[in-house]
Amino acid sequence: MKILVLSRFAPGDGSGGAALRISQNLHALGRMGEVDVLTVGLPETSRPVPGIRHWEARGVRSLSARRRFRETLRNRLWPLRPGAHPELDMYHHLEVEAWLRRRCREERYDAIVMEELVFGRYLDTLRAAGAAVVYDAHNVEGVLHETIGADSHWAAGGRVSAALKRWLLRGRMKREERRVVRGVDAVWCCSALDAEGMRSHYGPLSVPLEVVPNAIDVRRYRELPPPDGAAWTRDEMTLLFVGSYAYPPNEAAALRLIQGVLPALRAMGRRARVRLVGRGVTGRMREAAATDDAVDLVGSVDSVLPVLAEPCVVVLPITAGGGTRLKVLEAFAAGRPVVSTGKGAEGIDATDGRELLLAEDDRTLAEAACRVWDDAGLRVDLCRRARELVEARYSWEAVAAIIEHALSRVAGQRNRRG
Repeated sequence: MKILVLSRFAPGDGSGGAALRISQNLHALGRMGEVDVLTVGLPETSRPVPGIRHWEARGVRSLSARRRFRETLRNRLWPLRPGAHPELDMYHHLEVEAWLRRRCREERYDAIVMEELVFGRYLDTLRAAGAAVVYDAHNVEGVLHETIGADSHWAAGGRVSAALKRWLLRGRMKREERRVVRGVDAVWCCSALDAEGMRSHYGPLSVPLEVVPNAIDVRRYRELPPPDGAAWTRDEMTLLFVGSYAYPPNEAAALRLIQGVLPALRAMGRRARVRLVGRGVTGRMREAAATDDAVDLVGSVDSVLPVLAEPCVVVLPITAGGGTRLKVLEAFAAGRPVVSTGKGAEGIDATDGRELLLAEDDRTLAEAACRVWDDAGLRVDLCRRARELVEARYSWEAVAAIIEHALSRVAGQRNRRG
């Protein structure tokens, strides 16, 4: 089987939830045949990658610089163009269209996987190639943008102008997702909850809607220290949050850790530090951390493993977003206790008091963090059961079988239709 994957991230990039999900999919697809990858995003150049036959990298910055004046003007006037959406249009380039048409004609792929909605603008070109086209939905984007609001950069302006732009962006995002889910051959969702969201917002779908859970390579975490020992007895506990802070729900959770959970711990007479790991640290986060020596803005790291090797409680005061949290699965695999809101653990089949502790307000999140820090027996039991869950349900090996079955079925149906 020949497979083409469209992605914003370089193969092997593990620097965020979306990149980790794409890595899991590439691992599974590589077991099925020859895999080519087209990236339209930050990478400007490609390199040989084990398991990938060919990687074609097109950097957004270079592509934008080469855009014709007419195309650039069209994008700047997006509010006046029906259906235009700058968050999606920044990944759509005529140069990439031409490459796709040529490559698909030469290779005759059996299946093409679009990672995220940003590649929906290429749907007509991909369908013309005759391959089975799969949309891997990392979120239900129409619902997500209604919940967290539109990107303020694109909705800038006066009060009325900004409100109108946000309304346009939300509506157009939802219409584009409806067009894509009804135009592909199959849709993959991160959880049963997301699959239900697709059905409820876009009506009965004639294409298969498969639940392909987020997963991690659990082998990478097996050498980390266990969640016990003398290092866990120190007075100052560490609260850890890992994420990409350009994603508004992650920024909001980070700010809540600094401004809500940490003060709640201090009110209880506890000493604690907050470590925020991941790219895209925002100005609001820097401002909140500037006056508190107990907040570490670590930023982007090559690997999260050294961070998880230290004693810490992974605390997730998340109140919005979609998909499933790879940060929860990473903590489970690493043997680190998780304290989360219900939203933060959404889509993962974990039970409060069995694999993690759930709490909703700042005070109860702080109390739960203290419980797992102070009680070694509770901490070890939670981490053991969490590790068993992630190995059984959310490992690359477990999810690869789901992907292989789902893609083989849709590719076979496409071939029979001719």
